[in-house]
Amino acid sequence: MAGFQPTGWVNLTFAKATTVKRYALTSANDAPERDPRDWELQGSNDGSTWTTLDTKTGQDFAQRFQTRVFDIANTTAYTVYRLNITAVHGAGLLQLAELRLSDGSPTVPPSGPMVTEVGNGPSSAYAAKTGVGFTGLKALHYAGRVSGAGGGHSWEKVYDVDIAVAQRTELSYRIFPELTGGDLTYPSTFASVDLAFRDGTYLRPEGRRPAGLRPGPAGAGALQQRGCADKGLRQ
Repeated sequence: MAGFQPTGWVNLTFAKATTVKRYALTSANDAPERDPRDWELQGSNDGSTWTTLDTKTGQDFAQRFQTRVFDIANTTAYTVYRLNITAVHGAGLLQLAELRLSDGSPTVPPSGPMVTEVGNGPSSAYAAKTGVGFTGLKALHYAGRVSGAGGGHSWEKVYDVDIAVAQRTELSYRIFPELTGGDLTYPSTFASVDLAFRDGTYLRPEGRRPAGLRPGPAGAGALQQRGCADKGLRQ
């Protein structure tokens, strides 16, 4: 969210009335002067009559992409929620990286070692536009857990396609790591995409790669690290 003035608002509409009991704001990447300082969180069921659920004044964000969570004593379900920012920290425009709404339930961890679902793109990307895919409005979001102290790996079948593979057929994909901020519990890790053929073989062992690099996510990560090192040497 960004606006070329020091005040602004954003509406979020639910498919059905929902009781929001917690919300979170994430500061943007540019300047503290553009951070929200004073705001109201409001709810409505018709988009015109608003009930103020929470009011905050004199708020600060200590760092860029910092997420602050606020609990509210709301017991009413609304279909539309509005964040109305009434002041920033002195700049002539406002910026906000993300607004999240919650019913207060604890965060549900991934259901298994790995889960994939269609999402809106990364919420905090290193070098990409947030909230969208690379060429469209959606992206495939994956998440997982590591249960062993020594690390781990996981895989999941994503698409079942019927495509004839010829000599010039090319498989390409882009991965957007998300920012972890100060939490290094689940930092971005190596990932890759493989292709399974009907005869039981995989693209992975047949693909061209520099000598000495392993196939799969670990090999892709080693290749990326080697590329960064080579780039540093050339500079």
